Amino acid sequence: MISISKYIGQVPDEGARALLRVPYVMLEALVAHSVEYDPSKYEANRATLRKIRNDLEIAKTGTDVLQATGAIVRAIETYNRGVSRYISDREEERKSADGLLMGKMLELAKGKGASAEKLRNIGQKLAKAVHGRDIRILKDELAESLQSVREEATHQQEQSDAITIQTLELMNTSGHSGASLVDSDPATGLPSMQTAELALQQAIGSRVHAYLVLFTVALGSITRRYGDGHHDAVLASFAKQIAAKLPRPDPLFRWKGPALVAILERPDLNDTLPPEIAKMSTFRPEFTLEIDGKSTKIQLSMSSISIHLWKYDNLNAVQQILAQCQSSITPDPA
Repeated sequence: MISISKYIGQVPDEGARALLRVPYVMLEALVAHSVEYDPSKYEANRATLRKIRNDLEIAKTGTDVLQATGAIVRAIETYNRGVSRYISDREEERKSADGLLMGKMLELAKGKGASAEKLRNIGQKLAKAVHGRDIRILKDELAESLQSVREEATHQQEQSDAITIQTLELMNTSGHSGASLVDSDPATGLPSMQTAELALQQAIGSRVHAYLVLFTVALGSITRRYGDGHHDAVLASFAKQIAAKLPRPDPLFRWKGPALVAILERPDLNDTLPPEIAKMSTFRPEFTLEIDGKSTKIQLSMSSISIHLWKYDNLNAVQQILAQCQSSITPDPA
């Protein structure tokens, strides 16, 4: 333990002020290189160290130096305890998340194995069945097994959703961005459907007040007249025009078939349709087709539907409503 008590009362004021140069420089280094684990506490610690530095600058006696030294030790000790606690908490969160993810993955694997084994046994019995009565019994068993498969599929979707939420939360906690999970759709250059599902899951899990907008474009008439070789170009043009109509922060994604989805966070709206989406009711996108050196402008038929995303509590329900919407609104003019 370092003690400056032997200097108290023995070092002249000028000597004491000269000795203050060393701790002054050390305090400058502590202020400049503190670990930033929490912005508010980081700034508070820097302010404390600056104040102590000022106290040292105006110290006139050995007692003043001793008091400032004690303040330095307390400030360093307090802040370092906070850093240690933060590191320990993050480690516990990581272990907890790892355990949860592994447990759910094992549960998913066991569920798939049980379903496969049941169906395999029924297949073996069916191969040996001769009488109609045996087949009727197997039919009942098959119906029961298929029901189990459906229930397991629902359960596995729920587990998969939970894993996605936990992964996103873990990424946020650890300071990683979700950008590493983003992959692009080759036709449109937009984030893919898989990326859209991650974004939807995150929005559902956070209960944010957001609208999900589905945009569909007709490709049937273009296919009949010009073949299906222009689908990607039409979708790319359609995506570019829709993106231009949306405010810059709102993400747009590729979805199944000739469709796109956008997620619009609007906490200031109740159930009112976002005005930029309402304006699209009269929007008619166009596509310029190049054939044999000639340009042909085609007016595309588009439909859109808005979904109140905050009213759904799982991704599976949102996927089902999107599928129903697509089957009912996808235009296909003659």
